[in-house]
Amino acid sequence: MGGGLAGLYAGWLLKRRGDQVILLEAGDRLGGRVWSDRLADGTVVERGGEFIGVGDSGIRVLANELGLTLIPHGFDFSIRKYPNEDSTPNIMELRGSASRIGDVIARHIAASSQDDIPLAGVLDHVGSDRTTSYVLEQLETTLTVPLAGVSARWFHRYISEWPRYGEAFRIAGGNEELVRALASDLQGNIATQRTVKSVAHSKSGVEVGVEGHEPLIGDAIIVAVPLPLLWRIEFDPGLPNGLYAELSRFVIGDAAKLHVGLRDRDDAQAIQVPGDRWWSWTSLANRNGRSGTMAVSAFAGGEAVIRRLEVSSGSDMWRQALERLCPGFAMTQETLLTQWSAQPWIGGSYCAPAAGWSPRSEKILARPVDRLVLAGEYTAGAHMRSMAGALESALRAVTDVVELKSAP
Repeated sequence: MGGGLAGLYAGWLLKRRGDQVILLEAGDRLGGRVWSDRLADGTVVERGGEFIGVGDSGIRVLANELGLTLIPHGFDFSIRKYPNEDSTPNIMELRGSASRIGDVIARHIAASSQDDIPLAGVLDHVGSDRTTSYVLEQLETTLTVPLAGVSARWFHRYISEWPRYGEAFRIAGGNEELVRALASDLQGNIATQRTVKSVAHSKSGVEVGVEGHEPLIGDAIIVAVPLPLLWRIEFDPGLPNGLYAELSRFVIGDAAKLHVGLRDRDDAQAIQVPGDRWWSWTSLANRNGRSGTMAVSAFAGGEAVIRRLEVSSGSDMWRQALERLCPGFAMTQETLLTQWSAQPWIGGSYCAPAAGWSPRSEKILARPVDRLVLAGEYTAGAHMRSMAGALESALRAVTDVVELKSAP
């Protein structure tokens, strides 16, 4: 259930094993938060997930298996210049600041009588120097939720691995090439515009209620939909209380992306807006193998900045802010605006755990319920919120389903 990257990969793995598979997607487009598009001149842009890091081995291996090529954006994901380059921290400063922030968080957790606490209050003690502010601005932008509400314990693990992307890559022709390749191998096994209303599950199988269609009977179901959509499904019996408790701890973010056409530009750069929660970049990957970049892109992370940019009213205010940020750019009139929460079968950006998270939370989310298994980025543990995490969750879910089917 779900035609995003996790659902497609799970279906692809099962079909390759020889299992009978049907993939149900409520919308008319596959890929979910992987969504490539083209401007009028052929420039490829990513309306959804964009960046593949050097350590995202799973997506790199799969792309190679499917005959797809990764190409560099031309910049390090974590090195975003301020408009005044002299004020931009270098990589060693960033790592040092992240380490200091992590130490402060660890001390506050140790001093608390609770297993976990929210970051609210802790952040008041990390300092406000140039580099610390830069790090927190970038991380809040990337996470798309206010840091104050995030689990301190989870964030401590997250920042200890930061910066993790390094040089940023994308699949040649757009990340949706991965979606197309998986879907091509699943021809005849995909049903779009199928809205699942209910899932009855037992230790012997599942019955899936689909709006306007006959129920489907199966050995097992992998539910790989974005978390906001999970609440719309009627489960019989209901999911275990412990699982619901873990799911309710997630904070669901929102994100928006803006793409504007360019003339005569052939460099790659990333610019962070000082004191705010959006950034912009030009990418050498946009032209699908041709030299140069012919678009400037921007990402806004979180409801507050999306409101300030008046995204719900269109692109005018954001584009004007982008023109001020990049005064030397020869922008065309072509503009493409995307807000993830406004997409009916997406409902938000991705998830971050609130206070109460622990490593045991990830095990609970990954545990099968009868013949029902959850998949998707929010179940991917350390790789939550990423395309690589979606793939990892699908592999884990398929492994669970195979074991369930083989059990006596």
